[in-house]
Amino acid sequence: MQKTHKLKILFVCPKVSTAYMGHVEDIANKRWKGASFFNRDLKRHERFTKRVFYGLGLLTLASSLGREFAFDFIDENFEKNDLEHLYGNCRDYDLVAITGQVIQWKRTEKLIKFFKQKGLYIVVGGVHATTFPDVYLQEGISVVLGEGELLFKEFLNDFLNRQPKPVYQKSKTEKNLSPGDIPVLNFEIAAKYRYNVIGVQTTRGCPYRCNYCNVSNILGDAYRHKPVGAVLEEITHIKQFWPDSLFFFFDDNLFADKSYAIELFSALQGTDLGQWGAHADISIYQNPELLDLIAQSGQPKLAFGFETLSKQNVGKLGNEMKQSLMPKYGEALTALKRRNIDVTGSFMLGFKGDSHQTVEMIFDFLEMYEIEAYITRYSAIPDTKLYLGLLEDYTKKHGPVKEKGIEQALLVNKYLNRLNGFGKWETEDIILDILKTKYSDRLPVTNIEALAVYRSFYC
Repeated sequence: MQKTHKLKILFVCPKVSTAYMGHVEDIANKRWKGASFFNRDLKRHERFTKRVFYGLGLLTLASSLGREFAFDFIDENFEKNDLEHLYGNCRDYDLVAITGQVIQWKRTEKLIKFFKQKGLYIVVGGVHATTFPDVYLQEGISVVLGEGELLFKEFLNDFLNRQPKPVYQKSKTEKNLSPGDIPVLNFEIAAKYRYNVIGVQTTRGCPYRCNYCNVSNILGDAYRHKPVGAVLEEITHIKQFWPDSLFFFFDDNLFADKSYAIELFSALQGTDLGQWGAHADISIYQNPELLDLIAQSGQPKLAFGFETLSKQNVGKLGNEMKQSLMPKYGEALTALKRRNIDVTGSFMLGFKGDSHQTVEMIFDFLEMYEIEAYITRYSAIPDTKLYLGLLEDYTKKHGPVKEKGIEQALLVNKYLNRLNGFGKWETEDIILDILKTKYSDRLPVTNIEALAVYRSFYC
């Protein structure tokens, strides 16, 4: 009997783009050019950034494949050879699958050009592809929008039948992916890479519909989670291969379902996660049982999206929880600090009425409660409520918008800045002015990184 050919797939996690690191340098040079600490801190940050685990989506797809498929997984952030040396044998593959975050998309463009020249078919997904699919719509490429597990299986079936479609997307009437459709990840696939930061994703979607956020657009607004047993299995694998790395829960809000979070962290008691982090919302302070479980699970550091400290502007976010709990921030942070739970806060600048005083107020808040922060621009991401509202308003005032994709996003964000009284980079300059005052002797890389991500999205 003749053996059937196994479809062989090359999964590629792109390098963090040199364009992104260029944004970091450009922003830093605006205020710290020539400082002795610049190259030292920036290079350290660059090395760290390239050792973060960005391949969760690819690993999820690879872990879901049946035995009828063969594959290889390459994380370019650990590979030094150029394209030709790294992928010289790429014709051994039938298909290349690429996905990544915004700070990888320039590299993704180069990969697409290279593999197309080699005659290989490409399937691409991830946040940037889902947000700006027009960038990738070309012959020889299929684009997967949103959650990829079921859509990737559909694509593979079509590819095997030589009828791949240009776009794969869940219809509005289809149900969200269920926890049973998400495989337990096989981290051995990536075990040869020594990550500084690696972790699991336990939940999908977000119950909040903040008007500036695109999480619900990409992952749905139905909050779903993996069975606790599956999460524990994945954590065991990670601790086996990366015992000393910073552990991170790659969830948009790990604690939105408090009962699930209590079940998960109860099961984790006795498992020392070491240093670990997660995104959360400030309402967790209202649940002392959950806080105690978090505190007993290692050395936690939780990231909260405060966004603004203005009573007027918090009402523009479309999140009633943030609006109602803003007066309780002090009480909440005190409850967290009492349990030695470290906190990072994220803030946005660019609301109407924001100024240097706004950022100074944020820094006073940070110093009062001894927390770190990311401060970035208030911006409109495509398909969010904020974005669609601005686009509708612009159309009413100026007529139909001909621009598409990234060009349209640039137009909408320029319009947002103008409405709120800012020039193109004025909010960035305000942030940098305050950072220079507060950090005259060192480079606050985290805040500059947040601004560089914005540039990576739109520039």
